[in-house]
Amino acid sequence: MTAETKRMRRIVADFQKYVATYTDQPYYETYTDKTLIHDMLYGLGIALDPEDHQFAQGYEVFKAKVREHLGPAHHAGATDAR
Repeated sequence: MTAETKRMRRIVADFQKYVATYTDQPYYETYTDKTLIHDMLYGLGIALDPEDHQFAQGYEVFKAKVREHLGPAHHAGATDAR
């Protein structure tokens, strides 16, 4: 198994654990769509890079990466292998 395969398996497993515990939060049923989206993005960010993307300042770093990834080229139908 390659290092990249091991990395991706870890990322997916970490994100799955994050999502699996979401219903443990009291009152999650009353969250807005926006809150759910932010929470899932945060979980994805910490799964991808637990050190750089944790807490509020790390989430801001991750959101900047997402914005860059979803920039104008993606709106025109361009794709990126990564």
